[in-house]
Amino acid sequence: MIETMIFDMDGVLIDSEPLHMQVNLQYFRSIGAPVSEEFYKREFVGTPPVSMLRRLKQEFCLTPSIRQLTDESQQFMLSAFKTTELVPMPGIIPLLERCSEEGITLAVGSSSCIELIEHVTEAIGIQHHFSHLVSGAHIERGKPFPDIFLTAAGLCGSDPCDCLVVEDSTNGIRAAAAAGMLCASLRDPEGHQDSELADITLEDFSPAQCDRLFSFIHEQQRDGD
Repeated sequence: MIETMIFDMDGVLIDSEPLHMQVNLQYFRSIGAPVSEEFYKREFVGTPPVSMLRRLKQEFCLTPSIRQLTDESQQFMLSAFKTTELVPMPGIIPLLERCSEEGITLAVGSSSCIELIEHVTEAIGIQHHFSHLVSGAHIERGKPFPDIFLTAAGLCGSDPCDCLVVEDSTNGIRAAAAAGMLCASLRDPEGHQDSELADITLEDFSPAQCDRLFSFIHEQQRDGD
């Protein structure tokens, strides 16, 4: 029975993955760690900043500490988001409203820092839908490990088997599967995604696709009775 839904933020609540990539690549270049867009999309989408920076520090022999790099990158990203007009993903607000109407508890489980999650959800007017906002910055192991989703489930008082994760990245889908949760994969239009472990794949959040999602949810709830 699905009683809790956990949403990734970037690429799910807002179409921010291009901005994330642009800002991260700019910051990486500024610290002497140039990586290509192809490498970033393949290796880093859905990965917590600290995990990316640990890898870059090792591969490029960077001098600053991980804490310093993490703090700098978070401020770099937060500044960029605060000076950019943010728009919710098409269809996400009606979806959140429908979830709330059906009594489903909602949470965010994002690799971004908590300040960024709070800013984004407030900026696009959806913060009131969520019981908890969970940041990967506060979790020792980021996606594809299950920790962030297990933490969100615990805060919501739900068993993992009663949770459905909505994700758009390969690492996020793997994290949901590792947590023992059902997963709805939002298709990446560029195809940089492996949805093999997802339980249902959505093309978008259009009314027809959301009807498919809720048919799936209701089926799971009937099976749990």
